[in-house]
Amino acid sequence: MPHKEAEPSLAISEADQRQVQELYQKIQKSRARLVGPDGKTQNLPVSLYEFLVKLIGDLCEGQSVAIVQNDAQLTTVEGARMLGVSRQFLIKLLERGDIPHHMVGTHRRIYVRDLLAYKAKRDGRRNEFLNELSRKEQEDGLYELADLEEMPDLPEVLSAVGDVCSPSANKTRITRTIETMSSKERPRSVGAG
Repeated sequence: MPHKEAEPSLAISEADQRQVQELYQKIQKSRARLVGPDGKTQNLPVSLYEFLVKLIGDLCEGQSVAIVQNDAQLTTVEGARMLGVSRQFLIKLLERGDIPHHMVGTHRRIYVRDLLAYKAKRDGRRNEFLNELSRKEQEDGLYELADLEEMPDLPEVLSAVGDVCSPSANKTRITRTIETMSSKERPRSVGAG
């Protein structure tokens, strides 16, 4: 069976990166509008506007962006890559019925919508678990909350966290990251020797 090579990723030139950054700054300041050939303008629907802001923001952060149709079909290799798991692990999920799939000849195919639904559910469970863990650690007094407003290096910390947490909603998780990043003592590995 011939091996299908992965599509090469396209690097964005510095000029394009600057343009994306400028567009991102502009789109955050005011609502985007569509301008027709006749010069008439129309506001974008809120959902489309929010999608564009997120899309451009991801590009600014250097993340890969792919737009696919909801009914597009994925191979197990493509699905595993989207989930960040091995192909074999994905196949186990499919066989357990965690993610719907269908067969095309002898090959498994997954609809993007089903894979994304599973991913959203999985990620939601992870976030619930992390929030509960943070809450319990705080109740047990394992660490205290930092006053994030008094931290001059907050932008770097948020960037290191992945800029996915809002300070008000996830202070404990951010604080734990800050403590880890600022800790001068690193645990020493103990070998059996």
